[in-house]
Amino acid sequence: MRREASGPAAAKAMAGEVNSNSNRSDKITFIMRLKIIVALLLVVGVGFSVWDYKSWRREEIREYGKGPKINVQSSMFNVQLTEIYQNDELGIRLKYPADWEIEKNLKIEKSGKNLPDLVDEEVARLGKLDREPDHVSTNVTVLTKDGNQTALTKKGDVFIKIISPMEGLAGEIAKSLVSF
Repeated sequence: MRREASGPAAAKAMAGEVNSNSNRSDKITFIMRLKIIVALLLVVGVGFSVWDYKSWRREEIREYGKGPKINVQSSMFNVQLTEIYQNDELGIRLKYPADWEIEKNLKIEKSGKNLPDLVDEEVARLGKLDREPDHVSTNVTVLTKDGNQTALTKKGDVFIKIISPMEGLAGEIAKSLVSF
């Protein structure tokens, strides 16, 4: 015995009307496709971010700790530290170039303050610097203002300020400092 469909749904189906469940399944299919596309875009975005971060970190670490780039054509590389300045009273000795005016460009004083405080005072005195202070070593700081460099260092209670118009020279002179 065959059972015939009856009722309003059967009447609509016989009349050729589209079932409302069909529209509903189309919407569900569309939403699922949209979710899949968004998920794929998210995965691709995360993958690209990880790849980009790895390459960025590699570039950042490659030159880490080597200091700022110095122009190789700079005259600093042609200058040799040949002369020796020695102050027996304060117990310091350093090398400097032959044509450099040591009395004009070297300031030595006794100070009970620590080096970071002295650097902060010098930065406040100079005003806005051309770039961030360079730390040549743990006890030498180089400040750059208007193309001139000032190296600040401290050995014991002796504070030394070296002023140089050439880039890199003040730091090199400060690194040659010896206490005795």
